Amino acid sequence: MAREPIVLTPDEEKAAKERERLRDVNYRRTQAAREAKALKDARKIQLLGPRIVDPNSPGAIAVREWRDDVISALGGEDAITPQKRALLDAASVTMLAIKRLDDLVLISAGSLVNANTMELAPFVLQREALVAGLRADLKMIGLGRRAKPIHDLGEILATTEDDTSDDSTTEDT
Repeated sequence: MAREPIVLTPDEEKAAKERERLRDVNYRRTQAAREAKALKDARKIQLLGPRIVDPNSPGAIAVREWRDDVISALGGEDAITPQKRALLDAASVTMLAIKRLDDLVLISAGSLVNANTMELAPFVLQREALVAGLRADLKMIGLGRRAKPIHDLGEILATTEDDTSDDSTTEDT
């Protein structure tokens, strides 16, 4: 049993085309709004100079907190060598770029995979390259948690005695 084709009157056909046109206009309008918001959010991280990020931007605050967590996991400020600090600074910038890309992926209306060619979108591949670089930086820094050095009671008492003796000599003069 074959179906009969649906025949639209000229008025119905005209109304269907108008509905399709309005749907396309609304889609383009919402797409433009999404892209404008992404651009506005990306501008929140204002570059003040070469490799210097505005410290009050939300992204910079989040990355600073992440960096502080990594430093405390590595044993504190005293345990970080200048080489590790340089690697950590590079990793922080990479982390900031990854966070921005994640935000853009979330608001992107496009597909992450091209349905015709079954390939990933280019920004997904760029994000993966950034993550691989971050992973290499963290591996060079060292991923193991290190305990802060613990001073025994004798060292603490000796330090406080030295401090009090220094204070008493300054008061006498």
